[in-house]
Amino acid sequence: RPGRAYAPYPLYSAAGVPSENSSLGVLSFEDAPPLASSLSPSFPPRPLRTLWRFTRPHTLIGSMLAVPATFSLALPGFLPDSPGRFFAALVRAAVPALLMNLYITGLNQVTDVEIDAINKPDLVIPAGDLRMRDAKIIVAASGALGLLGAYGAGSSGGLRLVLWGSALLGTAYSLPPLRLKRFPLLAATSIVAVRGALVNVGFYHHALAASSSLPPPSVLDVFLRDQRCLLSSLYFGIFGIVIALMKDVPDVRGDARMKIRSFSVRRGPAGMFRLARRIAGALFVAAAGGFGAG
Repeated sequence: RPGRAYAPYPLYSAAGVPSENSSLGVLSFEDAPPLASSLSPSFPPRPLRTLWRFTRPHTLIGSMLAVPATFSLALPGFLPDSPGRFFAALVRAAVPALLMNLYITGLNQVTDVEIDAINKPDLVIPAGDLRMRDAKIIVAASGALGLLGAYGAGSSGGLRLVLWGSALLGTAYSLPPLRLKRFPLLAATSIVAVRGALVNVGFYHHALAASSSLPPPSVLDVFLRDQRCLLSSLYFGIFGIVIALMKDVPDVRGDARMKIRSFSVRRGPAGMFRLARRIAGALFVAAAGGFGAG
């Protein structure tokens, strides 16, 4: 019959006891245990899956892509003078950047548990999958290790700028007494500063130091006089405005209840979504026009 396979021998359960269908010599597929669960434990282990969810993977992936993208933009030619040194500098920047990303997103979750319980109950802390004590340990360790990465062999002024600047603004954004997220204009300014200036200028300067045998100019000179760095900072600064407008659109209910007066709470999520979409569309059109003209 459909859904059944016939066996020429008695069938037994995992415990060695004949199954209820053994007298018929019939195996029902729906009665069979899943192959994966019978052969091996779940992979990856639950603690690793919980940690991965705690990192807010979309932000971690964004940081993983931002570092090599900025490095490639800083190349003076098709290839750096020393590819090995350039790749080592890329890894040297990416590791503390990912740790700092975890610090900032983790700190935001630690300080927003009540809001997340309303807006994002599936996050690991409100869902009960990660204890608050463990979350604080992860946040503190990732922040400390990220800042340590700003020093030592292979460091640069640009790398220190992006790591320290991100740490300070991320802390001010989430923690009292400043808790900038309460003030929509200051919150947006901090996002634009990180996305537009710090990340682009800092990693660009660090890449310049690794891509040439000549000493790089100062961070300020790179920002003001290097056209590629200036244009990329302008582009991602405007894109940071889009992020600042969009990020609170789905969080209106919890923000309003906790008296976080975001732009979406004040003006309505539909209006903020339309405004962000128009800014993003204009930005993409302008960028495409610039590439076409160049």
